Amino acid sequence: MSVLAFILVILIALEHFAFMVIEMFFWTKPLGRRIFKQTLEKSKQTKVLAANQGLYNGILATGLLWSLLHPNHEFGEQLTVFFLLAIIVAGLYGAYSANKNILFVQAMPAAMALLLLYF
Repeated sequence: MSVLAFILVILIALEHFAFMVIEMFFWTKPLGRRIFKQTLEKSKQTKVLAANQGLYNGILATGLLWSLLHPNHEFGEQLTVFFLLAIIVAGLYGAYSANKNILFVQAMPAAMALLLLYF
């Protein structure tokens, strides 16, 4: 794996950890409401759903870090591909169903990292 791909995968993992923290712990707070453009009422109604979504983002981030730290290099790269593909699919669905910006924030960086793995 190239240094650039490695760094991008780390940044994507950190981004998903940030999503997790915001969605699980700051969803109804001013920071979470501002980032996701939610009213207090709407954020309270969707708090449990957001926490569940945050948990999944945490799993994706943890999986990416696991893939980078795995002692078997070949298996680690397979894990990286799997988790990047999962992020791309989630990003595409999120862009389709929720907000088009998710395509650029989530799916595109993962697609770029996936391309860098093979070049």
